[in-house]
Amino acid sequence: MKIQPGNTTRDEQRESLTRPPDAAENERSQQNRASVGPRDYLANERTLLAWIRTGIALIALGFVVARFGLFLRELGLHANPSAQDLLVGHGLSSVVGTLIILLSVLLLALSYLRYRGAVRALDLGMYHHNQSLTVALVAIVILIALGLAAYLLLTS
Repeated sequence: MKIQPGNTTRDEQRESLTRPPDAAENERSQQNRASVGPRDYLANERTLLAWIRTGIALIALGFVVARFGLFLRELGLHANPSAQDLLVGHGLSSVVGTLIILLSVLLLALSYLRYRGAVRALDLGMYHHNQSLTVALVAIVILIALGLAAYLLLTS
């Protein structure tokens, strides 16, 4: 049998099958380490900064929601001092705003944990894409949207 470049003999195939899995994994890890460069670390850092920017925007939204109830309360009292009964529901905006801020803090903590995990994986040459933080962000935004919708229905 003539062996051409790229073809392997049966002995080589058998050797690759009998080689311990740790050796094969170590070989792949070495290849991945060689392909990881500064651009990968910088991309990971840019991703963390994007999550931080999103978290800051959500914190600002929570603050605005919390203070909007106070604004409505003051506006209503100046317009009609006997309207205290109508403005009881606006205390809920402080609770909703605080919940938005707390969810934002959770998002920031999760994004940092993802950043550290990605750095460790890049250092080991074993990075695997994980969408859990993206799913968590979508869930947080959905919760905020549903909470704001409920707040609007209760206060209108």
